[in-house]
This record gives sequence, C-alpha cells and structure tokens, in this order.
Amino acid sequence: LSQHTPTDSNNNNNMSSWGPKLEKKLNALADGASKESMQTLANWVGFNRKHAAVFSKTFSDALVGTTTETRQWLYWQVLSEVLLANSNDGNTEKWERASDLRTTLGEAAVVPALEGLGARALTDKIEGLLKQWDNSNVFGGPTLVGQIRRLLTSTTSSATAARGKNSTEEAPAAPQAEAPAIKIAPAETQESSPQKEDTAAGTTATTSS
Repeated sequence: LSQHTPTDSNNNNNMSSWGPKLEKKLNALADGASKESMQTLANWVGFNRKHAAVFSKTFSDALVGTTTETRQWLYWQVLSEVLLANSNDGNTEKWERASDLRTTLGEAAVVPALEGLGARALTDKIEGLLKQWDNSNVFGGPTLVGQIRRLLTSTTSSATAARGKNSTEEAPAAPQAEAPAIKIAPAETQESSPQKEDTAAGTTATTSS
C-alpha cells in the first residue's frame, strides 16, 4: 500500500480548494461585469496557472451548469480574457509562461463545455472569440482551433435541425377546404300534364260553340 505523507495530503487539499475559489469568484461577478473586472479575474487565474487542470474543470462545469445565456456569455468572456492575457502587451516571457495554461484550458474547458452545451452554446458569439484566439495563436497551433471550430459547426447544425423540428411539430395543421355544397334545383312545374291540356282544349271548344 502506498503511504501519503502529511505534505502530500496538504498539497492535495490545497489543489482541491482552488476549484471552489474560482467558482466563488465567478459567481461574484455581476451579469454586466466590466471588462476590467473580468481581466482582474483572468490575471488571478494566470498568476495561479499551476492549478490549470482544476481551473479548467471549474470553467467547464460553470459553462454547462449555467441556466441563462447572459451568465454563460459572461463565463465565456472571462475564459477568453485568460486565453488572451498578455497577447498584445509585447511581454513575450509572460506569454510563453502561460502556454501550458492556455492549452489545458482549450482541451479541458473549451472542448468539454461545447460538447456539454450542445445546442445551448452561443455559437455566433463563440465563433467571434475563436477568431481572436486563432489570430493570437493562443493554443500554439491550428489543431485545437480546428477541433473547436468543428464542434461549433456541429452545434450550429444540431441547433438548426432542432429548430426545424420544433417548427414542424408546433405548426398548426392547415384547415381542410370544405367541399362546396351541391344544391339540387327544384323540379320545374311549367309544363302541364297531358290531362290538364286536354281539359283546357275542351273548355275552349265549348266556349266557341
């Protein structure tokens, strides 16, 4: 049996506590949080990047577990700020140090979140984020970007198909046209019977005589 030293236990407890810490910080953000607030949280994640695996699981769970699009979009923006941190400030050293964090977030947060969200994913908005990630080469190559793009395409197709199915099911049946009523014309009574004609003729003859 393997034995764990007190130090190992303390390290495991410390690692497991980082997930709830991030979750608490995410929950504390208002739906309309400012970009500065999101960047502050992103910098905190970057500073504690050695907990990338735990952070990735927390981000994925938060994205899939949210019940509103507003909240989901907020979490996507925070995640994007982490991925793009230091991409434009010219600090190559900081950028390179966060390389493993970005890759882990892509593989263990972005991909699982899109798979879990399915048709609930904000595909149009996430596509915009993906373009920024691709332009900044946040994942160090095209492989992960391609995988995410395929997931987005699949998600969009599924959502479109679902909307089409719902429309078909919800559309009221077209009313059937009623067959026009056939009117039966009453029999004409203008023609007199032969007996009546004979009687009329006899009356005329008697009068003449």
